[in-house]
Amino acid sequence: MTASVSRLVRSSTMILAALAATPALATQVLFETRFGDFTVELYDDEAPISVANFLEYIESGAYENSIIHRKSDGFVIQGGGHTWTVEDTFERIETRDPIANESGISNTRGTIAMARTSEPDSATSQWFINLRDNAELLDGPTSGDDAGYAVFGEVIGDGMDVVDILGSIQDFYLSTVFTEIPLFNYATGEERSINNYLFTDVSIVSDVPPPPPPFVFNAGVNGAWFNSTDTGEGFYLDVLPDIGLVAMGWYTWDSELPGMDAESGIGDPGQRWLSAQSAAGALNGGTDSVVLNVYNVRGGQFDDYGIGAEQPEAVGTITLSFDDCTTGTVDYTLGSFGESGSIPISRVANDNVALCEALVEAAADVQ
Repeated sequence: MTASVSRLVRSSTMILAALAATPALATQVLFETRFGDFTVELYDDEAPISVANFLEYIESGAYENSIIHRKSDGFVIQGGGHTWTVEDTFERIETRDPIANESGISNTRGTIAMARTSEPDSATSQWFINLRDNAELLDGPTSGDDAGYAVFGEVIGDGMDVVDILGSIQDFYLSTVFTEIPLFNYATGEERSINNYLFTDVSIVSDVPPPPPPFVFNAGVNGAWFNSTDTGEGFYLDVLPDIGLVAMGWYTWDSELPGMDAESGIGDPGQRWLSAQSAAGALNGGTDSVVLNVYNVRGGQFDDYGIGAEQPEAVGTITLSFDDCTTGTVDYTLGSFGESGSIPISRVANDNVALCEALVEAAADVQ
């Protein structure tokens, strides 16, 4: 097994040591504009007052036919203050009581924040999106007269491509109310029409899927898996829920083949594998991970295991865990070889994915 161990060392250097944590789902809202749509993900947990206030205005229909009424070059675009009613006539959005200021999150490019007066706790319906990093100008202490502006979400995906277009439209002075209003395809002195204004209908995205149920071991993971960062290693799993047991074959091969005169009962002498098995009952109660004992088996013939087989040698342990029905991780400690590491694994074929997911959902329903 010396050459096989060197193979393990070579493989383990190519493996991620840890997987990034998946953030919790957050409320998303859709901004529809003439230049395309963009989505904003709200900071439900970090800015609950601002988020709740914004969502209430959306649900009331306040932002229907609303316009971007302010654009400051390379600084912000601002809306949520006015709606268009008849040609070239605007109404202020009816506002509710102002909310407490929740400054503390930085006004970086792409974030959305509450617009307000110089009084920190004066925000109502108006919002703005930062076209650049405005931390130096708009951040501040979390309290007091010089408190910062409350960020409550961020534009996600490629949405800033649309926002940047909106931020590039020329702005004009129309009145003391509209001092920097962006108008599309317009020149000073011309008669304005509905087509000149930048409308932003805002709605709550209703089809954000609920989080999947937590994974539990089930017979749907049975079958072939492989090292998803290096196809040189494979794993075959057998999960037996009735007795709470997991068995696994770990197939690998040496980086350099031994001589062809090496003993081999069948096949190429360079082929190598380890077997692993959990204790019976290890899956009782449901779990997303299980510990298996790893064995090195020598000798024997495939047509008659008893001929020439040596007593299996315990060489370490494996912790087998799954994120979902298509990806998992093999964390191994092979004390006999002085090796340890982590291997991300993926399915070779997806035949059992539907079964696996159904069994996971069924387990969640029982719990």
